[in-house]
Amino acid sequence: MASSELTTAQVAEILGIAPRAVRRLQERGELHGRKNKGLLYFSKEQIEAYAKMTQDKRPATPTKHWGTAPKSENDDFQILMNTISAQQQALLKHQLQIIEETEKMLHQQILAYGDLLSHLLPDHQTTAEKTEE
Repeated sequence: MASSELTTAQVAEILGIAPRAVRRLQERGELHGRKNKGLLYFSKEQIEAYAKMTQDKRPATPTKHWGTAPKSENDDFQILMNTISAQQQALLKHQLQIIEETEKMLHQQILAYGDLLSHLLPDHQTTAEKTEE
């Protein structure tokens, strides 16, 4: 390996992405690597140019690598949002909104059924009420 060549792991660290993502970029033709004994090597100049070209498109913080657990559900969601396109983000946000609205409707229906049961069967205790006694 020449001194101006970088390994997949080194490129991943420079770009703030996982090594697997580097291999995907190479497979798609966005990065041009040289194989030697089954390993990929990239020119330092190419990676520096690519990093400069894509710096506005990348998240402010590097993508987390395998083995680092998200601190919360929100972190996990943010990692996902940093790795997908704006169109995919909009679709996911819309789907999340639909799920939240559905949950609210289901909760309201459950409360309504509970009220209906209490009117229909005023002397009837639910199983939960019986166990509390």
